[in-house]
Amino acid sequence: MHHGICRIMWYFHLRILLLPRFNPNCDIIRQSCNDDGELSLSLMQTRAGQPRSQAIPPIGIPSLLLRFLLAIPSVLSSSFFCSSLDLRKLLMADAGLDRRAQPRAGRSWSFSEMDYSDTKQKSHVLNKVFMATIITAMCIIVIMQTPCHHEPNMFFIHERGVTHVLVTGGAGYIGSHAALRLLKDSYRVTIVDNLSRGNIGAIKVLQEQFPESGRLQFIHADLGDARVVNQIFAKNAFDAVMHFAAVAYVGESTLDPLRYYHNITSNTLVLLEAMAAHGVKTLIYSSTCATYGEPKKMPITELTPQVPINPYGKAKKMAEEIILDFSKRSSMAVMILRYFNVIGSDPGGRLGESPRPELREHGRISGACFDAALGIIPGLKVKGNDYITPDGTCVRDYIDVTDLVDAHVKALNKAEPDKVGIYNVGTGKGRSVKEFVEACKKATGVDIKVEYFDRRPGDYAEVYSDPSKINSELNWTAQHTDLLESLKIAWRWQKLHRNGYAPPKAISLPPRRVIPRSSCDGKGFVFFDAIATGEIVRTTSEEIVQQSGCRVSSLVHESNQEIFLFVSYIGNNLKYTLWNFLPKNLWEQFRRFMNQYFLLIACLQLWSLITPVNPASTWGPLIIIFAVSATKEAWDDYNRYLSDKQANEKEVWVVKDGIRKHIQAQDIHVGNIVWLRENDEVPCDLVLIGTSEPQGICYVETSALDGETDLKTRVVPSACIGLASEQLHIIKGVIECPNPDKDIRRFDGNMRLFPPFIDNDLCPLTISNTLLQSCYLRNTEWACGVAVYTGNETKLGMSRGVPEPKLTAVDAMIDKLTGAIFLFQVVVVIVLGFAGNIWKDTEARKQWYVKYPEDGPWYELLVIPLRFELLCSIMIPISIKVSLDLVKSIYAKFIDWDEEMYDHDTRTPSHAANTAISEDLGQVEYILTDKTGTLTENKMIFRRCCINGVFYGNESGDALKDVELLNAVANNVADVIRFLTIMTVCNTVIPIRSKSGMISYKAQSQDEDALVNAAARLHMVLISKNGSSLEINLNGSLIHYEILDILEFTSDRKRMSVVVKDCQDGKILLLSKGADEAILPCAYAGQQIRPFVDAVEQYAQLGLRTLCLAWRELKDDEYNEWSHAFKQARSTLVDREWKLAEVCQILEHDLEIVGVTAIEDRLQDGVPETIETLRQAGINFWMLTGDKQNTAIQIALLCNFISSEPKGQLLFINGKTEDEVLRSLERVLLTMRITSSEPKDLAFVVDGWALEIILKQYRAVFTELAILSRTAICCRVTPSQKAQLVELLKSCDYRTLAIGDGGNDVRMIQQADIGVGISGREGLQAARAADYSIGKFRFLKRLILVHGRYSYNRTAFLSQYSFYKSLLICFIQIFFSFFSGVSGTSLFNSISLMAYNVFYTSIPVLTVVLDKDLSEKTVMQNPQILLYCQAGRLLNPSTFAGWFGRSLYHALVVFLITVHAYADEKSEMEELSMVALSGCIWLQAFVVTIEMNSFTILQHLAIWGNFAAFYFINSVVSTIPSAGMYTIMFRLCRQPSYWITVVLIVAVGMGPVLALKYLRYTYRSSAINILQQAERSRGPIFSVGGLESQLKSLEKDVASLSTSQSKFRNSVYEPLLSVSDPPPASTRSTQRSVKF
Repeated sequence: MHHGICRIMWYFHLRILLLPRFNPNCDIIRQSCNDDGELSLSLMQTRAGQPRSQAIPPIGIPSLLLRFLLAIPSVLSSSFFCSSLDLRKLLMADAGLDRRAQPRAGRSWSFSEMDYSDTKQKSHVLNKVFMATIITAMCIIVIMQTPCHHEPNMFFIHERGVTHVLVTGGAGYIGSHAALRLLKDSYRVTIVDNLSRGNIGAIKVLQEQFPESGRLQFIHADLGDARVVNQIFAKNAFDAVMHFAAVAYVGESTLDPLRYYHNITSNTLVLLEAMAAHGVKTLIYSSTCATYGEPKKMPITELTPQVPINPYGKAKKMAEEIILDFSKRSSMAVMILRYFNVIGSDPGGRLGESPRPELREHGRISGACFDAALGIIPGLKVKGNDYITPDGTCVRDYIDVTDLVDAHVKALNKAEPDKVGIYNVGTGKGRSVKEFVEACKKATGVDIKVEYFDRRPGDYAEVYSDPSKINSELNWTAQHTDLLESLKIAWRWQKLHRNGYAPPKAISLPPRRVIPRSSCDGKGFVFFDAIATGEIVRTTSEEIVQQSGCRVSSLVHESNQEIFLFVSYIGNNLKYTLWNFLPKNLWEQFRRFMNQYFLLIACLQLWSLITPVNPASTWGPLIIIFAVSATKEAWDDYNRYLSDKQANEKEVWVVKDGIRKHIQAQDIHVGNIVWLRENDEVPCDLVLIGTSEPQGICYVETSALDGETDLKTRVVPSACIGLASEQLHIIKGVIECPNPDKDIRRFDGNMRLFPPFIDNDLCPLTISNTLLQSCYLRNTEWACGVAVYTGNETKLGMSRGVPEPKLTAVDAMIDKLTGAIFLFQVVVVIVLGFAGNIWKDTEARKQWYVKYPEDGPWYELLVIPLRFELLCSIMIPISIKVSLDLVKSIYAKFIDWDEEMYDHDTRTPSHAANTAISEDLGQVEYILTDKTGTLTENKMIFRRCCINGVFYGNESGDALKDVELLNAVANNVADVIRFLTIMTVCNTVIPIRSKSGMISYKAQSQDEDALVNAAARLHMVLISKNGSSLEINLNGSLIHYEILDILEFTSDRKRMSVVVKDCQDGKILLLSKGADEAILPCAYAGQQIRPFVDAVEQYAQLGLRTLCLAWRELKDDEYNEWSHAFKQARSTLVDREWKLAEVCQILEHDLEIVGVTAIEDRLQDGVPETIETLRQAGINFWMLTGDKQNTAIQIALLCNFISSEPKGQLLFINGKTEDEVLRSLERVLLTMRITSSEPKDLAFVVDGWALEIILKQYRAVFTELAILSRTAICCRVTPSQKAQLVELLKSCDYRTLAIGDGGNDVRMIQQADIGVGISGREGLQAARAADYSIGKFRFLKRLILVHGRYSYNRTAFLSQYSFYKSLLICFIQIFFSFFSGVSGTSLFNSISLMAYNVFYTSIPVLTVVLDKDLSEKTVMQNPQILLYCQAGRLLNPSTFAGWFGRSLYHALVVFLITVHAYADEKSEMEELSMVALSGCIWLQAFVVTIEMNSFTILQHLAIWGNFAAFYFINSVVSTIPSAGMYTIMFRLCRQPSYWITVVLIVAVGMGPVLALKYLRYTYRSSAINILQQAERSRGPIFSVGGLESQLKSLEKDVASLSTSQSKFRNSVYEPLLSVSDPPPASTRSTQRSVKF
């Protein structure tokens, strides 16, 4: 009974004192009892760094007495004495946390991570102290009287014949197996583990296997704590130490190597010092072969030099060196064992590998294989498939864990004092990862999905060790070398322990339902409850009021309206399903007119009465084309499916039932509380409610959303600031949020918490309170938030989608030509059908061999027209769309592969996101460009400033080196200090302090970054910004401010302000910065602002960016009244931005202007040259910028955007009223008209205010001005105005290109015909929204002149050739109809027609993608030749008429020559058909040849190899009797007349074509012809300007370049023919008058 009382006393002692306030850094006493009543106390310490668990509810005195009385019967029972007391079971049972009921996720539970559900903490300190004193006294008395007090502790004494081994890390995978082997060999074992990687379940198994007294004890402690380790050694008599605690995973070590180095070395050093202090002489150290690195010579021996290449190996090598140095100063016996990958498990099935869930991704590959086989993870991800090994994967030496622990035990037996043994433990051979994975598949019987990725940093290609030394000296040899057998043993344990060491638990998840959104106007309500157990369902506003216990009238606007939204997470971006793929894809394809047309033709051919050919001739190509398109769609959708599956099955933590649980992302519901850890990806859109930072902030990386790599700060809403982690497990409330949208920069919501958090009033939410899907949590230990948008309703999901397709000018022309051909076809069908019916009724009935019925069916008159319709259907080429799509995709790849457009500074290649509009690049007429970051580098440098009328930096050009300014700062001049204070405080910059103490800044704006860094260099350093607290260091003294409110910058307000409270004197200050037109008008009455206006003008003339700084002091009453209005405006969901601006304007007045800053933004390299070159190409430029007018003008002058006087002239459109703007606009337009014939370079300048009036009131007038002007500078424009200007130019039928680099340029880029984004310092928003992305502006020249021009030339030829070859064969059929009684009979058989369309004529022409009429160098030197593309010289009705005539002529030649040569009684119709087909093939080969300008081997193979293919295929077909061409080709090839006929066809057909080309090339050469001659003569490549004398005679011809002019334009000006410089585009005249 004494033993039982002893136990129960200690139990209640621990229960009362230690567990109610569980401190993760405190020492905890742990008990180990045996059957004989031995009581051993060992210290256990919760691991530092673990998250603080929730407090266990305290026990009052009545409850304590009741529990004490209830425990007496169990104390007196015999079973209590016979069984070993497991304190862990008692503690967990008391807390209601039976470990056996936990799922797999808890298999490696540390005590410091227990969660308890009680929420309220009551103070019972006196009760606890009183009861603890009494119970302690009773325990002392009982212990002194019990016999066990006098019995020795078996672990404290050295017992003869028994070796007591301390196993560090004994709860881990290898350590637990080593402990099992030692216990089986009759060793006494003490396990010390902090359970950071180990598993308490393994300890339980060992305790159950060896329950005898004095065999096993477990101490939960951290080896890094020297005090605890010394106490362990003092209370235990160890004979040897087996050190496994330093074993970890390679992947884990690479994440935080410094921490890993510290843990490994400090643990080892503390252990060695304790061993030395307490006389322990034997150490077995479990090391790794990773210390060798990757030697060149295999296998690895103990003499191989150690050159580790990853943190794991480096840390282990450090520990080894510490041990070796320590052994030199002692008589210690040291055995170091090195090994590689460990596999297998206990053959008896008692132990296995069970890593913690969060460490699984860093674990061993065997564990990952088994998880994949069990379905815990979707598949196996192997890192490294490009090693120089036989199968590309790395090679390892896999050692079975049973063999490994056997080596450790033998090393323990062989250890000798004063000796050090180092041994490699291995099998002596390596196995590749692929070989290992295949063995896993066989062992598990599961076809595991395997994905290979890039190698992991620090991994080795091939490593295995030589075990010769350990074989000879320790008599050890690996016995379990059968890889498959080891994996089978491990798999048996895994199958029986799916949840690790815990028994399985069935988890019943609520069924997912999607409740449709309510009809509330533009908003919804999300209810969240951390302790809810079931599914969130639809509820009503009255129920919210009842639950909240407070009025929520401002939240709920309609009584008893169903308002809760329930949406499951599952993200589904699939376009199709298995069931709807075929019908939906066919529906989409047949929505196109051409496909409908061809389907109709194919269906008509199924009517045997009218079809002249086998239906396969049309159905075959049609099915092939549809199949190719459907396959592409299916492949794209399958990739989307894989992406969705990966995202949906990702594991995340959520709070349910008051505790954190692991679920898949697809099971997240709206209202769930999601818990994130550092570096986790945000699975859905969350409203932040808590972080690990006491200030309530966290940092996120948003590069997946907007491409910006700078960290953003997110803030907990004011209602949740100060809530502890325990409170977040019981929180509940309601969030009012708008309906889902794709605006990633805006979120207008409100939050209210429910009891017990009723102190919090309605709390407004903004985008700064959210964590959006696909962001990453950085530099923050943890954060949690409420899911408000999930699945496809997240902002990222809403922004996905297929953009509207853009129609190029070439596509539009092809559509028009197709329509014309269709009309021509209809006419031909009607005429021939009418003629055929007449011939049938008049002549056919007279022929004896034609037997028409006397009374035919009613549709008899339609038969012949329908036959001709089918016969002429090939006039519209069925393969033209597929051919164009294919070559356009190749054009896009050429852009991606262009090394000359690779930006080496940012390592950014060019990229074509839109593969359908490359030819439009060659027809660009207007380029609309942003300035900052597009023309400039967007690297802001603080250069000058003006403070209270005093200019700094004017002389040196750098204000930071101005001695006067530095002296003013040192002397604390009030105006200067206030100026620097505004620079430092009024911003959104986040200071980040590194481990070395250095402070760096993360800013969303480059201007703010420049200002804060400049202030820091002037000795006002922003040290920290935590929530509302801000700290500044000024000349060594600290200044504290409290941020009360932030008035954010918007493009409409053009200023930003902050309201702060000076913590020194309590004053409330308003600090503002912004554009001069937004700040200067707010100055207080009487302040002289002229000096600041002059400063702005002066800096603008230098091309510097300016900002004005101002401030004023606020009275408490004024601020409190305004703050109330500001809070109301922030809480509204309708027009919040407009209402906030209105409230901000109330405060931002009567400001004292302090000064002006001037920031330099340098031009990018090559910008002036690029603009000048593109201007020579006839392209007009508009600059659309948000900068000040003078700054924009200076930048425009520097980059050749405009010319200075007298060559150029600027015309200004200004005004604040409609009348002023109209007069200014009339004056500029009149000047443009008058000087349009002069060679002067005119440009107009308009600001945003005037532009807003113009676009609303005088759009027509401004349109005429836009037509007349080649250059425009639009200043202070908003993103919407940029898009409107693009739309205006497009309405004039100009091809526009918009280029920008920031998010404010996205609308402009998407509106333009071609959007180009620069991957700049403002992120990748513009690049992602654009059709093309480039690294620098200078690459635009090559993109347009080379890629755009080549693409247009090639597409123009390919499209017209496609029509030509179809018309050729169709005209032959028409001519043949006149010889066949106009009956619609086909000359060609079905096989020939199908092969002709799909193969014979398509393959050669596809090589046009390699054709170049001029070299790239010549094109870049002569940009003027782009005018041919802009004018549509190569594809227009005139050129198409030439191809049409050529096809008609060639058809006539082929038919007449063939008929005259073979139309006799000896020839068969099949022979006539084959001769005609041969003539077509020969003609088209020569057509392609003469139209090509350059040749490669591939082109020659395609053109001439096509001949061989033609004859080979037809020879094969001629051997088939049933093909209808039996022996035809063999007979023809033996006839000289066949070859003479073919040669005659080519000669007659190509003779006139070659003659016309020669005459035009020789006597009417274009500029391109002249440049081609220069290239082919291998002479110097002249510029076009040097060829003026040769081009004067061509002026009349080129004057008619454009055949499809806009309704606003006359003929395109051709600069190639002018002696003087090309006149500006203002020479274009308008055909309509505009009345003012």
